[in-house]
Amino acid sequence: MNKKILLIPLALLLVISLVDSNFSVSEAKKVTLRWATGQSPRHFTAEVMKWEVAEIERRTEGRVKIELYLGKELMNYDESVDGVTTGAIDMQLSPMSSWSERNPIGDFFSLFFLFDSFDQWIRAEKSITPIMEGIYDKMGVKWCHYMGNGHGALGSTVPVGKLEDWKGLKIRGTGPDNMICIKACGALPVRLAVGEVYDALGKGTVKGAVTAWKSHITRKFYENAEYFVGPLWLTCYGVTMNKASWNRLSKDDQQIFTEVFNEAKERSFGIMKAGDQESIDFLTKKGNKVKVLTPNEVAEWSVPMEAVIKKWREDKGKKGFETEVKQLFDAIASAR
Repeated sequence: MNKKILLIPLALLLVISLVDSNFSVSEAKKVTLRWATGQSPRHFTAEVMKWEVAEIERRTEGRVKIELYLGKELMNYDESVDGVTTGAIDMQLSPMSSWSERNPIGDFFSLFFLFDSFDQWIRAEKSITPIMEGIYDKMGVKWCHYMGNGHGALGSTVPVGKLEDWKGLKIRGTGPDNMICIKACGALPVRLAVGEVYDALGKGTVKGAVTAWKSHITRKFYENAEYFVGPLWLTCYGVTMNKASWNRLSKDDQQIFTEVFNEAKERSFGIMKAGDQESIDFLTKKGNKVKVLTPNEVAEWSVPMEAVIKKWREDKGKKGFETEVKQLFDAIASAR
């Protein structure tokens, strides 16, 4: 009888030990990820990112928590590229131009008039994404998805209605390849952080800036730039993840992430497509002078780009990306 009485507390201790052990295993499975970007909290892509975070946390039933840092709160665009590559952060979003040093062909978006339409990009994307996945994988980075941003346009303090109007103007560009296109149009490309553009336009330091239609509004460039012309090119962001961080996830959670990534991409594309026209309508209503290029004007403005694209392809090939460049342009051509 005494032995039975002594066994009761031992049994209770065993149960408590097992419960505590299971609790520890459960807790160990939880993953916290840090997602950093220089994107403005006011931009529509920030809303898509917030949706992604909420969906991932909901669908993983709390196994994964994502801390989202917007508006350079933790890192700006370029810093986040370094961060996700080294593992200082787990995820990042940036313009493709921020990757230009590590992935020289990833900034193909910056080339003016490369795509005839957004629908052409949608068709080409299915073939282009595997090319990008292979390049990022070699850097220890998991390619997640494209994030639509909108067609690029020029906002300027002087009218630019014809190609010759670009001549001699100081124009802020978004990245190396984008600035090459600006130069080919006859302007003087200037590299400025996006946070400096508003004041530069107001003070006359630059005569214009190129960015997405929507960004001209969210960043209030229209207050200092009276004239707008576009579309010039298709702007896009990329979401990437440190590969080691990706491998910390269970197979089930990786599948959930993949599903959410695909849905977020489509969501951003839909918002972007509607947002371009909404932006043009907004600018017109505000009294800004907006010029939407006709097909004939696009053909005329595209002439200087032929030499730019030819050299772009040659330069990227010399850097060891000849195969990827061919695949990229084959995909673009097949999607026309």
